[in-house]
Amino acid sequence: MRRFRTDVRDAWSWEPYCVGLDRIDHRERVLVFTSFFEQIEPLRRHLTGALAGLRSLSTAAILRLLWVEHLALAPALQERVDGFRRAHFGGATLGVHVRDSDRRTRVAAIEATTARLVGRHPHLRIFLASDNAEVLRRYAARFGDVIATEKWYPPPGESMHEHAARPDPTAGAADALVDMHLLAACDRLNRRQPIVVRAPRGPARSSRGATGDRPPPGPFRAAGAAPLAAALRQLHQAPVARQGALTVDAPAALRVQGV
Repeated sequence: MRRFRTDVRDAWSWEPYCVGLDRIDHRERVLVFTSFFEQIEPLRRHLTGALAGLRSLSTAAILRLLWVEHLALAPALQERVDGFRRAHFGGATLGVHVRDSDRRTRVAAIEATTARLVGRHPHLRIFLASDNAEVLRRYAARFGDVIATEKWYPPPGESMHEHAARPDPTAGAADALVDMHLLAACDRLNRRQPIVVRAPRGPARSSRGATGDRPPPGPFRAAGAAPLAAALRQLHQAPVARQGALTVDAPAALRVQGV
C-alpha cells in the first residue's frame, strides 16, 4: 500500500483501508485487516459459541493461547533462540528494546532507565534488541556487558525493514522474531517506553512514559504492548505447542500453517 499512499506512516493511518471489527459477518471472500497493535477488545463481543470460554480471559491470556497454539516458532528459529540463551543467558539478564530508525522510541529515556537499573543491579547483563548499530555501539561502550544477536543493520537512523539495500527481508523477519522471543526470555525488561493510547473514534495519543500494564484513566485504552509482553513472558514458562507453527522453508520462506 505504501507504494501508492506515501502518507501511510502513522500507527493509526491504516484504519481507513481495513475492514472494521464491529461485525464479522461480511459476505466478501477476501477481507483486509492490519494493525500495529492487538485488537482483542473489539473482537471480544464476537467470542460466542465454541469461543465463548475465551470471553472471560484477560487479553494477555488470549494472546498467549494464540501464540502457543498457532504461532509457535519453527524448530529452526526455536533452536536459534535456545542456542543464544544457552550461550549468553548464564546470569540475570536485562532485556532492552530500542527502535531508533524510521520510528523512534524515547531513546534517551530508555538509556537513562537502563543506567539506573544497572546502577542498582551491577550484575545484570544487557540483551539489546535494536535496529540501529550506533545504539548497539553506544550501549556496549557505556555498559560493557551487552549482548545482541547478529543481523544486518542499515546506516544509523535509516529504516531497517524498508531499506533498499536490505539483503533478505525474510531473514530480517526471522531475526525480529528471534529478538522478540529473547526479550521475553530475559529476567527483567526495561519498559521505559511510551504506551500509545487513543480515545474511541479519536486521534492517537501518547501517555508519555507510562511503564505499567494498566491503561491510563478515563476513556483511553492501552494499545496492547504491555499485554503482548506479558503473553510472551508466559510463553517461555510453559511448553510450546508445535501444531500450526510458523515454519521456515529453504530458502527461508515464511508461512503460517494450520491457522
